[in-house]
Amino acid sequence: MLSAFWACDQPNCPASQENLILASNTPEQAVYQQELRRLVDLNAAQTRYFFESRSSRDGQDFLALNCYGPDFCGRLYVVLDGEDTQSLKLQNNAGWRGAELKGLRLRATEAGQLAYAGLERLVD
Repeated sequence: MLSAFWACDQPNCPASQENLILASNTPEQAVYQQELRRLVDLNAAQTRYFFESRSSRDGQDFLALNCYGPDFCGRLYVVLDGEDTQSLKLQNNAGWRGAELKGLRLRATEAGQLAYAGLERLVD
């Protein structure tokens, strides 16, 4: 149940993880990511995103984002398959950890993942 407490130190994080799928799985598991994508989709206007890290796995770049909705928090992995001015700032992870991603736009991939589609600004 450690995944329920891994990053609840950002604004608007619920006091406890009420979602059993998120509470009983780790962010690296497919079932966790599927549930978090569902919650983000259902609560798009109320979800806030904070940058955690950028990494590569199997030749694919990802952003790890801490996301917070009305009754959930979780670590969302977002595919980064294109670059823009804002995403380039996140290249080295330096200085932006914990920054809020305002106006984040996501799109679904054919593989059922979420991909970065743009960002208005980073707020440190």
